[in-house]
Amino acid sequence: VKFKRLRAVQRRREFPTRLTQSLQVLVHRRLLAPALLQTDRASLDGIKRAAAETEAAMERGDEVIHQATFFDGVGLGHADFLRKISESRPGGRWAWHYEVEDTKLARHTEPYFLLQLAYYTEHVTRIQGTAPTNMHVVLGDGSRVTFRVEDYAAYYRSVRARFLARLTDAVAESYPTPTPHCDLCVWSSNCEQRREQHEGRARERQRR
Repeated sequence: VKFKRLRAVQRRREFPTRLTQSLQVLVHRRLLAPALLQTDRASLDGIKRAAAETEAAMERGDEVIHQATFFDGVGLGHADFLRKISESRPGGRWAWHYEVEDTKLARHTEPYFLLQLAYYTEHVTRIQGTAPTNMHVVLGDGSRVTFRVEDYAAYYRSVRARFLARLTDAVAESYPTPTPHCDLCVWSSNCEQRREQHEGRARERQRR
């Protein structure tokens, strides 16, 4: 039934066909499907509403916030979980604060997990007025790995600065180079089309 509903959503939103294939891999987490079924979140107004709902849940002190949405006008993120820590932090807005907890199918950690956790933590810090102590990832075997935020903050800031510099570099032109993540990306077919167009133009130039 879930996949029928997802296919219906896919037809309405005209998402690339690999979306459904990705969901078949990820649906057992029960995390991605609810987000995709909430099609309103695909619009800017929907994103703003979802972000406002997340902030309201944090201010209420909800114990666990599922599929937290962050949006600061530029950056957008969806964390699997925010878990309430019932103690205040210096500079915090409330007598509690939140830590990010993300889930992965992998059975060991990857460097990009840390960047993802740090990015979500940056948003959490912005909202609650203070940085949490830890951030967590739950792996495919059920194990929970904890990282201290301050241990990776400088690394994250460095990567983020280089990333933003790259985006603002008017001279640099991005190219959709294939990566292992392409099989899970809903826009992979768009990249494939662009590569085919690029290769077609290259072959045309060679014939001249």
